[in-house]
Amino acid sequence: MKKRKSESNIFVKILLLILVLTILVVLYVNRKLIYNIVIQDNTTEFVLEKEKTIKNNKKNNEYINSVIENYSENAFGIDVSHYQGKIDWKNVKYINDTIPISFAIIRSTFGNENIDDKFLENWGNAKKISVIRGAYHYYRPNESSESQAKLFIENVILEEGDLPPILDIEKLSRRQTLKNLRKGLKKWLNIVEKHYGVKPIIYTGDKFYESFLSDIEFKEYYYWIANYNKISEPKSKNWLIWQFSEKGLINGISENVDLNVFNGNIKELQKLRIKNNKKAPNFVRFSL
Repeated sequence: MKKRKSESNIFVKILLLILVLTILVVLYVNRKLIYNIVIQDNTTEFVLEKEKTIKNNKKNNEYINSVIENYSENAFGIDVSHYQGKIDWKNVKYINDTIPISFAIIRSTFGNENIDDKFLENWGNAKKISVIRGAYHYYRPNESSESQAKLFIENVILEEGDLPPILDIEKLSRRQTLKNLRKGLKKWLNIVEKHYGVKPIIYTGDKFYESFLSDIEFKEYYYWIANYNKISEPKSKNWLIWQFSEKGLINGISENVDLNVFNGNIKELQKLRIKNNKKAPNFVRFSL
C-alpha cells in the first residue's frame, strides 16, 4: 500500500514538472514572438523615418541648389553660434563643396548679460581664414535695450574690414506695448551706431519685418531677412542679406548651418565693410 502511494506521488510530481516546463516553454515562445514583433515594428519605423529623412534632405538640397543657381553671381555666407559646437574653421571654405563662403556672421551676445560661449573662439578663428566677419546680438524684448547695447559694445571689437554691427529681433514683448518695443529697438540701434560710427543692420523674419518694421521709422536700415520657404527671394524687397536655409551642411561644422546670400556680388560686399574712418558704408544696391 505504501509502495503504491509513493509511486502515485512520484507520478504527480512528474506531471507537475511537465506542466511547469510546458508553461515555461509557452511563455518563452510568446515572449520571443512578442520581442520579434517589437523589433520588426521598430525596424520598420526606423526604415520609414530614415527614408523620410533622405527624402527631406533631397528636397532641401534641391532647394539650396536652386538658390545657388539663381544667385550664381552673388556672394554667399553662413551664420553660427554655440549651437554649431566646436568649428574646425580651417575647413570652412565652401557651400556644397563648390560655392566659396565669403562671409560669416557670428552671434556674440544675447539679452542683457549673456555672451555666446563660442563667440571669442569663432570670432578669432574666422579672422584667421580671412573670411569677412560680422557679429550680431540676439535681442530679448523683455529686457533693457540700453543694457543689451552696452553688453554688445563691451564684448565686440569691430575692426576695419568687418561688417557693421547687427541686431537680431524676432519676437514681440510679453511685458510692453509694440510702441515701447520699437522705442527700445531704436535706442539699441542709436547707442550702437554712436559707438561704432556705422549704422547697424537689422536681422528679422519676413513676416516680422512686414508687420512691425516696414514703416518710415526703420526704413533707413539695411535688412538681413530670414525666410526658409521655397521662394525665389524674400517678400521684403529691400533685403541686404537673405537667410534662405537653416539646414546647410558645411565641412568643418558637425551641425546644420544657416545659409545666406548677399544681395550683390563680392565686390559690392566689400563696399559694405567698415572703413578706417568709421563712416557708414557707401553701399546702395536698392533704394531704402
